[in-house]
Amino acid sequence: MGVLPIEAVYTSQTCHQCLHIHPNPDTSYRKGKGFKCGHCGWQGDADFNGAMNIKAIGALVNRPEGSWLSCEITGGLLKTCPVRDSVSVG
Repeated sequence: MGVLPIEAVYTSQTCHQCLHIHPNPDTSYRKGKGFKCGHCGWQGDADFNGAMNIKAIGALVNRPEGSWLSCEITGGLLKTCPVRDSVSVG
């Protein structure tokens, strides 16, 4: 295992509960220090939300079977990626 540097910028704009991002790229569910998801309704501290997203990225990258954050391309075709029901971040 190694260290994976993650830029904190923009990590608090994705809801850590449902992984929803505001559909308008010029708008965010983050308002100052607060965050309220317009998709699932979760609300709380924006920095906590960002930290939970960083935690989820770290948990996925350090999985023994590998991360499902990207799919392998073989012969010019995208291989089917394993489907994950959910990511536990709590």
